[in-house]
Amino acid sequence: MSFKPQGWNQIHQSFKDPDGQYVGVAVYALSYAYNTQAIAGIDSSKIGPGFLKPGINGKVITCYPNDDDVTLYLFYTIVQKYGWKFMDKYMATNRSGFADTGVARAVASGQAEVTFDTMTTFAWH
Repeated sequence: MSFKPQGWNQIHQSFKDPDGQYVGVAVYALSYAYNTQAIAGIDSSKIGPGFLKPGINGKVITCYPNDDDVTLYLFYTIVQKYGWKFMDKYMATNRSGFADTGVARAVASGQAEVTFDTMTTFAWH
């Protein structure tokens, strides 16, 4: 059933169905994160291709893409941007870097040094 609550016109078009069948209620940014003490002076704009550098091999952590839909989406977008050859090389050098949960915690504690699998939340006031 269609329903357009008060303020419907203030919701950005990309977050709602024009007929009022659904509306997004949250927005999450997906971002890289790295431990600044473990990787000093990193150029964060070059982290993506940097996942294949020898010094980072085995130090990247993500959730299992088969367990987490957001991580699966991230792997998909990485393949779209860098290609399957990149992903094959990444998987060959970073296979131990998977966790069930706690990716951001692992980077913050130094257990891992970098991730492309961090969900950043924010609030608008």
